[in-house]
Amino acid sequence: MRNKKILITVLMFIFVVSMVGKVFAADSFSASLKPESSRVQKGQEVKLKFKLTGINVEGGITEVTAVLDYDEDVLSISKDNITELNDWSISYNEDNGKISFEKQNPVKEDEEVATFAFKVSENTQVTTTGIKLRDIEGGNSSLEDNISVSQVTQTITISSSGGLSGTVSPSTSTTTEPSISSTPSISSEPTTTTTTTPTSTTKNETMPDTGAEQSYVLPLVAAIAVLGIVAFINYRKLDK
Repeated sequence: MRNKKILITVLMFIFVVSMVGKVFAADSFSASLKPESSRVQKGQEVKLKFKLTGINVEGGITEVTAVLDYDEDVLSISKDNITELNDWSISYNEDNGKISFEKQNPVKEDEEVATFAFKVSENTQVTTTGIKLRDIEGGNSSLEDNISVSQVTQTITISSSGGLSGTVSPSTSTTTEPSISSTPSISSEPTTTTTTTPTSTTKNETMPDTGAEQSYVLPLVAAIAVLGIVAFINYRKLDK
């Protein structure tokens, strides 16, 4: 009876370690949304690149879906303003913001997927606005479920086009009367105006790359299994 209990304990321990190994080897990847410039003027265009990084997915990634969120009173974009990169194909629904990316050859390394070109409204009064990709999922046809990652958000600073510039030169007049001379001198230095513009902030949440642990988990499980079997055999010998 004692031998059976020890055997069951050893097998349960090996099972738990095996499950931990599967967690460490979980598929994962990250996404980023980076602008060419975080500052843009009213009426101009701002471009952002969507990129996949830290890919640790068995079989690679061939499809990605997401929802594009932005303030329609400040920015505008159409499917013609989304450029495909590196042989990715894109489908964009302008009504609900859903967007999908597909590629024939699986991607296993960091790669740029698309460029978004937003037009800034000429009449907007806001100074900052956010662009977000949420509900991001990726995978391939062989995976049972797609992999979800954190949303990515980029903040854009908007400045007014044009501005006032120039210096002020005060005028002076001199009046001369008999036996009275006057040479008034008036000087004025132009004032200097310093404008401080807000800096843009970027919030880009990413999922940690957990696949790096896989290289040593399996050998560890094998070693534990061998040690458990050896210990059990030695115990039986001593018991006899």
